[in-house]
Amino acid sequence: NIDYHSNNAQKIDKTKTISKSYPVDKNDKLRINNKYGKVIINTWEKNEVKVDVEVKVNGGTDSRAQESLDRVHINESKQGSLISFETVFDPSIGTNRSGEKREVNYTVYMPASNALEIKNGYGNTSILSDFSGAVDIQQSYGNLTTENLVNPSNNIKASYGGVSIGNLKSGTMDISYGNLKLATVGKLDAKISYSPVRIDRISGDLDLNLRYTGELKIGKVDPLVKNIDIDASYSSVSLTFDPNANFSFAVSGNHTSFDYNKSRVTSLSSFTNNDKKLYSGKYGKETDSRVNIKSHYGSVKFL
Repeated sequence: NIDYHSNNAQKIDKTKTISKSYPVDKNDKLRINNKYGKVIINTWEKNEVKVDVEVKVNGGTDSRAQESLDRVHINESKQGSLISFETVFDPSIGTNRSGEKREVNYTVYMPASNALEIKNGYGNTSILSDFSGAVDIQQSYGNLTTENLVNPSNNIKASYGGVSIGNLKSGTMDISYGNLKLATVGKLDAKISYSPVRIDRISGDLDLNLRYTGELKIGKVDPLVKNIDIDASYSSVSLTFDPNANFSFAVSGNHTSFDYNKSRVTSLSSFTNNDKKLYSGKYGKETDSRVNIKSHYGSVKFL
């Protein structure tokens, strides 16, 4: 379906819409590759994937706007268990003329249990409902917002934008030049740079590599967490532990400071050699749980 709209002699808007549906079973995966627009994921009970795409352009003249519209294509297919949609711009489209814009927005309806792969640049991505399928998202120059991701296999790579996720059962992340906000995390392996991090609660193992994050703040560490490994440079680390937590710890690094809850640290030894420092001890009772933090040019706090 193609609809054209004009607003005035100075600016011509044109729009075309594409809608496609595919029946799916539990083994099917949806892949979307887009640029310059939003990707919105809705879930429903139907065994069907429906994708609506709206392409919007404008130009200084009717012919220029039409030319821009004709150079934007949506390639869609289903091969085996993979359903694929890709936004393609003709190579000749070049750089937008002064004052001219183009936007490609996807609205998706799909079962929450199917696997989902999204690559989106220069636009926001949203998953509006809890999602149980495996998620693989590459997001750049835009924000990523999701509800709860309850599959144990989630992979998120994001740059130049904010990432906000409800509960994350388990996943890997690579976040840069933005910010990260998580509610509850079961298990997380992440590389984060130039992005402050706020996690309300962790209930599973944590392995983080932090570079220039400013601050990592975790509101609550559950007492059953077994392993926390953090390697931080030019980043402050603040962890609030459950009152019943028990673990051994080691905090080391160059040009770092260590503050802790003195009522809960039952043993502590420290070693200093010039700018290098090492603190080790026990928090609460003897246990096989451990917290290991390397911090360079930063601070560590156990609250």
